[in-house]
Amino acid sequence: DQLPELYKHFYDLGVETHMFAAQWFLTLFTARFPLYLVFHILDVFLLQGLDTIFQVALALLT
Repeated sequence: DQLPELYKHFYDLGVETHMFAAQWFLTLFTARFPLYLVFHILDVFLLQGLDTIFQVALALLT
């Protein structure tokens, strides 16, 4: 609902969010990104809470 064009693009390609997002959320981005970025994400997460994780995921997709 938030990114209809991206949703349509993924839908047209047959891409489902569980193909990539599950690993992001389960590992809090530690498995796929450089440590300097992971540390920054975790710092903000600890300061601002769970919404940070969703904001990062949306930022990566846009």
